Amino acid sequence: MNQKMPGIWPTCPSQKTSIRFLGEFLVLFYCFHMLEAKS
Repeated sequence: MNQKMPGIWPTCPSQKTSIRFLGEFLVLFYCFHMLEAKS
């Protein structure tokens, strides 16, 4: 579990933080996409 993703998270404090950030971003993107589809 010590693998680093090259180019995506060059300066991240920990992998947990980056994964949580990515999860929140995906949720926001999904909600925004659903709103765009309804309008």
